[in-house]
Amino acid sequence: MSLRKLDLNLLTVFDAIYVEGNLTRAASHIGMSQPAMSNALNRLRHVTKDDLFVRDGRGLHPTPVATELAPIIRQALNLLEMGLETTPGLKAGRLQAFSIAGLDYYEVIILPKLLAVIEDRAPGTTVKAMTGNSSEMEKPLRFGDIDLMIDYVPLAEKEFRCEVLFMETRVVLMNADPLKPRTSISLEEFATSGHVNRAGREGDERLDDIDTMLGKAHRRRDVQVTINNWLAMPAVLAGTKLIGVAPARIAELYAPAFGLAIAPLPVEVRPIPIYMIWHESRDDHHAHRWLRAQLKRVCRNL
Repeated sequence: MSLRKLDLNLLTVFDAIYVEGNLTRAASHIGMSQPAMSNALNRLRHVTKDDLFVRDGRGLHPTPVATELAPIIRQALNLLEMGLETTPGLKAGRLQAFSIAGLDYYEVIILPKLLAVIEDRAPGTTVKAMTGNSSEMEKPLRFGDIDLMIDYVPLAEKEFRCEVLFMETRVVLMNADPLKPRTSISLEEFATSGHVNRAGREGDERLDDIDTMLGKAHRRRDVQVTINNWLAMPAVLAGTKLIGVAPARIAELYAPAFGLAIAPLPVEVRPIPIYMIWHESRDDHHAHRWLRAQLKRVCRNL
């Protein structure tokens, strides 16, 4: 298929629907009406000769073709955005301070790599890292106390800009047996084992989908321990028969140090989008554009 016949705006539509799993939220995310979004999806289906997204009980579920296309389209959009970012690095000798908020996940997975890039490209720049989620940081973002927020839950108000940096998958963490190395876990064992669970936000379907899928299989998790942050999970699991579900990048970072094994989830769930969130007042700010460009560069290489 010739690219000359493809409306590149459809790539943004595809990306939004894949990330949100819901036509209404996807339309809101990119500022389109729902009828226009439905029309764009029909055009995408015509171009790809595939349904791409089919309805299930909770929204839209990607077909195998859409699942294969999703990372390719996200990478293409990232490259286009980076190419259009013409703002040069901060001027030599000009001090700049940034305040970036996020969950504990961001502080160990993203922040160290971002700091290395900032130190190389803009020495003398200072960064203040704050812990919190998007709903807690809504007012600081609005009033300029926070420059950027990194979270898996976007802010719906039109005054905020939300852009997907990358997608995160979830895996099972469990104690490793040196005599019987493990790389998988059955659905039955997953459902009957005691779980360590990270507390989600009330009504947040992004982390409830595991229990939804288990419910369809007439099973449920036996949650024995509830914690408030991802970083505590490896230490809590170590030396026990409990298992837990964690972001893959957290698991890969900490599993060796705590003697834990990693296995894929025995139920199919969607990847979690990690968003960069900022207030519209920062859109054209020179230093803020530069910071967003560095963050996208870092996350593209994760």
